[in-house]
Amino acid sequence: MMRQRRKARDNEEECAEDRRAFAMKASTLALLIAMLACAPALAVSPQAEGFKKLSTSQIRQAFSGKTFSDDTHFSNRYRADGSIEGVSMGKKVSNKWKIVKETLCITDKFGELSEATVSLDEALKASEREGRPLSAKYEIENGAFQLSVYVAKGNGFAEVIIDHKGGSIKKTEPITEADDLEQAKEQQQRLAHARIPLDRAVTDAVKDNSGYRAVEIEPTVDRAGKPVASVTLMKGDEVKKVVEPLE
Repeated sequence: MMRQRRKARDNEEECAEDRRAFAMKASTLALLIAMLACAPALAVSPQAEGFKKLSTSQIRQAFSGKTFSDDTHFSNRYRADGSIEGVSMGKKVSNKWKIVKETLCITDKFGELSEATVSLDEALKASEREGRPLSAKYEIENGAFQLSVYVAKGNGFAEVIIDHKGGSIKKTEPITEADDLEQAKEQQQRLAHARIPLDRAVTDAVKDNSGYRAVEIEPTVDRAGKPVASVTLMKGDEVKKVVEPLE
């Protein structure tokens, strides 16, 4: 009886190890594909042991509706509508995926930036009609590219969606989800003593970095506790962050 229990326990441990190994392989494959952006569904050369090129239907079956995660750093769900929702290093990510000629293509939130004719500082100025701007970014939400601005409005907070081609306000919705609401409250607190508006911080950042375009801005504080703005800039495939003073 003891031998049977020991054998059953050994089998369970072996299965658990197999599951961990499979999860690691799956998460590593997903990470490699994400890093390669638009790359053939072939992680390494065809000669590499254990890898083979997948057909369009096989790629779709492998990714559609599936979630890839390392249980610590990232977790991405590939939805059937072509959107990717998840988290990376504690931050929400919203990307898009599609299959082109047996190739898995992943478009990050900046992938459709060329369509946007409205700059980030223009969006911040436009949103002032709805409240005090707290942050702004280009993003993909539910598979659609958009220009989002968080504002403090009355005793609450709202998300203002700006038409990224025309500059008008498309819609304004109250922020109610717990995580988003907490983020908006933190942003408001960091801006409590700010004297320089966010749109000016964006303008200064772009002026000091020729050829770059601002794609996101959010308030934070420096080591001395003074309010500053973290501005994400992009030029081609180059992405960098700069800090601009807010007082």
